[in-house]
Amino acid sequence: MSRIAVIDADHQEEVNLPNNNCQFSAVKIVTLLPSLGMAKSIKERHEQQLTDEEVLDDFAKTSRNNHNREVDTYLVFSKFDNSLSKMPHVYFTQKFTKDNDLKGFIGMEFIENIVVRDISQNMDPDELYEAIDALAYLEAKSLELNDEEKRKVASNPIPVIYPPLIHATAVSKMIQEMYATAPELEPAGKVLETMTRDFVDLELTSTLNEELGMQDVFVHGDLWSANLIWADTANGLSLSGIVDYQLAHFGCSAEDLTRLFISTMSGKDRRKNWERLLGKFYEYLQKYCIGKLPFTLDQLKESYRRMFPIAGVLLLPTFGNVSEENNVKMKDLLSEKKLALFEDMLFFARRNQDIRLSTNNLVST
Repeated sequence: MSRIAVIDADHQEEVNLPNNNCQFSAVKIVTLLPSLGMAKSIKERHEQQLTDEEVLDDFAKTSRNNHNREVDTYLVFSKFDNSLSKMPHVYFTQKFTKDNDLKGFIGMEFIENIVVRDISQNMDPDELYEAIDALAYLEAKSLELNDEEKRKVASNPIPVIYPPLIHATAVSKMIQEMYATAPELEPAGKVLETMTRDFVDLELTSTLNEELGMQDVFVHGDLWSANLIWADTANGLSLSGIVDYQLAHFGCSAEDLTRLFISTMSGKDRRKNWERLLGKFYEYLQKYCIGKLPFTLDQLKESYRRMFPIAGVLLLPTFGNVSEENNVKMKDLLSEKKLALFEDMLFFARRNQDIRLSTNNLVST
């Protein structure tokens, strides 16, 4: 968990501020004291029986590692153009170390008049151009990193962090709980809950590129609508930043793109526009890549289809964090979004299962 503080910083050394008119800095401070409610929630979903102390120890270790990963990410990519990457300008940081296990923070630019649009708000597909442009830029630049820079941000934490909480049994329970309160989800949900052992595959984030012949690229790892920071300008909303790189790693481009599309668009718009937006993303990638492209557009589209079910799984908890009480419009919006997600998770899970069975049959003959 983190807390954000706004400070009036008196810089003792010269700092290259992107906005000389702003005297404030935003400081992201890691807190290692989660509430008892969070500990209880983690225990209930954990695959193993753990004591409160064990849960909190694991949480603290994960929080420290995630913070250090985010610091390394900002430092490694600081040599590139922030106006294109949409990474915040970072002024000062403190990592956790063997001798410092309590104080971790990141001091970054303070952006005024920001707007955060969570999963309860839909965006127009064309509004995502800025985001996919930034993703393409980062992926292209990640191919230019030297071995030492890449080593700092390459390892994939997802198959390590999530399995105790996101496993087949827990996901089946989540699906059941969701369709129990939303009958329209039941037809797809009842089938999905029987297939979780097939598609709840977190290792896919590490293995899919090799399977499809794609090159690893830098990915955000936890990209969804709430991690996009928008600035309210005279010309409307403009993407000002992409934040929270605690799960950043080298992996499959589709990890970010699936979660971005699911969380930001209505089900109808996502279904209609996902291939077009992937094509636009690929145009940006071609623009920014200096050498050989890391994959083809066809490979990217196939990776999107393969990654979709597990991307949906990782976003399911975000729907539970939104209160629909006394808001009919929001309830209808989320109902459409969840129904489309359930149906498409089922569609792609079945499709991918058929492909694996077909491939296994070919190998065995």
